[in-house]
Amino acid sequence: MNFRSCIALAGLLSFFTPLHANADQFRVLYTFKGYGTGGVPEGGVILGSQNTLYGETAAGGTAPCSESHGDPHNGCGTVYSVSKAGGFKVLASFHGPNGAYGTSGLTLVGNTLYGATERGGAFEKGVIFSVNTDGSNFTLLHQFNGIDGDDPIGPLVPGPNGILYGFTTNGGPNYPSQSPGVLFSLSPSGAYTILHVFSPADGYFPNTLVMTPSGTLVGGTSLGGPGNNICGTQGCGVIFSFNPTLSQYTLLKTYDGSGGTTPFIGSVAADGTIYGNDFNLFSITLAGNYQILASSDPCFIGQQQQSGPTLGPGGILYGTFTTGQCFNTSGSLYSYNPANPGVLTLDYSFGSQGSGSPPAAQPIVLPNGDVIGTAELTKNDNGGTIWEYTP
Repeated sequence: MNFRSCIALAGLLSFFTPLHANADQFRVLYTFKGYGTGGVPEGGVILGSQNTLYGETAAGGTAPCSESHGDPHNGCGTVYSVSKAGGFKVLASFHGPNGAYGTSGLTLVGNTLYGATERGGAFEKGVIFSVNTDGSNFTLLHQFNGIDGDDPIGPLVPGPNGILYGFTTNGGPNYPSQSPGVLFSLSPSGAYTILHVFSPADGYFPNTLVMTPSGTLVGGTSLGGPGNNICGTQGCGVIFSFNPTLSQYTLLKTYDGSGGTTPFIGSVAADGTIYGNDFNLFSITLAGNYQILASSDPCFIGQQQQSGPTLGPGGILYGTFTTGQCFNTSGSLYSYNPANPGVLTLDYSFGSQGSGSPPAAQPIVLPNGDVIGTAELTKNDNGGTIWEYTP
């Protein structure tokens, strides 16, 4: 179906189908107000004890932003907590030297939150930090300088013995002439180690990272791999694995653009099956066995993604698209039930007043099956929302 036909069909179906599917099952838990509380919650949320949610924002806070690219009249972002009952607290405000632009998700180990900011720090290349869940003991664990990485994004992945794993989207030993990004580890003592330097041949501009039950890291890259006439010389992205014990980097899949591109990894099942989105919902194993589970209809489900899917109870996968055509120009929440193979279900279309759009980051799924995520209000607004959907 071409775009013009899609628009025409959308106009016809709008008489019969609500624009915001299942709106009665969707609710906003919190609306960010910008400067004081923070705004643009691009990193999503994680669940702690007593139904408390934690996250980062890319803007706002209680301190002016002194980062060279920042707005002195607005903050550099926040770390926050919010209870489902509505209690909101700013745990830390970024102001430049201590970090700037909290676009990553957080990781909770005990009562300590670990995270990264895209910019800020002594070299304005990003930082890794920790802070207690009550807002005390904010500590800078590492400040990137470009040569050891630049622009860390994505939640840090906790491994054995308290080691944290992560990646940067830019930087590396040959920075600034080459800036492909690095895979790194950070020990509890603060020892920072580059594990792998990305390259055009084996994938670069990494975007997601997870750990399998065997302790192997698996991630996706937005670019890299073999060049072709679809993606050009920059490549269409790869899926990779890294074994920390063997220091072994392996390409599990390279893309040529014909059956997907730009893979985002989201979840790992107990049996080690890895789930992701490359404009198709897919599964892959450490042996490289790749399977398309379902393909998205860009007119009704969505088109662009910024994260992989989340595995929920019963093996149901939930994810978001940030844009689409026809109904879903503001993004959507979708689900996949393995009992209905090959089919993606549109659960909610964003864009209604107050819901926020587009959805940002990977949603979480509670033990009862409820789905919680974040959204931006508009591209020019420093607000945002935390939302919940009950299937």
